Amino acid sequence: MVGIDVGYTSAFLAGETAGTSFFDGPPIPAVEILSPSDTHGDLVEKIREYLDAGTVVWEVDPDQRRISVHRPGQVAETYHEGQELVGDPYVPGFRVAVDVRPRD
Repeated sequence: MVGIDVGYTSAFLAGETAGTSFFDGPPIPAVEILSPSDTHGDLVEKIREYLDAGTVVWEVDPDQRRISVHRPGQVAETYHEGQELVGDPYVPGFRVAVDVRPRD
């Protein structure tokens, strides 16, 4: 089990029942927001684990003001401020302008 910053799965995929406190399976996608305590090695390993499970990873880097999207079997794509991140086909209909604020 790993902890992530944000994850999404539909109630249908999760088999959600009343009283469920966590989901036993990979989210689609997983969102990792980088923090000063993250090491490069830990981040690479965590992303690899998600990709091996078939999960898409959105890596949010507030300091570099970008989002990198890692998909299984593909080269990562990086989105910068002013671009639009589209969730299809993993989160149908999700669209958001990239606006990553640096830490105070």
